[in-house]
Amino acid sequence: MDIDTLYAAFQTKEQALKDALGRCAAEQAEGRTGLTAWKEADALNRELQALANELNQRLNDALAELNRPAA
Repeated sequence: MDIDTLYAAFQTKEQALKDALGRCAAEQAEGRTGLTAWKEADALNRELQALANELNQRLNDALAELNRPAA
């Protein structure tokens, strides 16, 4: 996956996490636990962190490549 595709996936996952957290808050505001939404948000957060780590590594690799002296 290239950097742009990876970043788009990150943004999509980030929005899904925000949506899940919003559902959790809404359920809690209605007097429920919001546990199902929280579990979804927790899983999405772990996936988001994995994407962030991969994106960070890809960006670092790209920067290193740009900084290599020409042969």
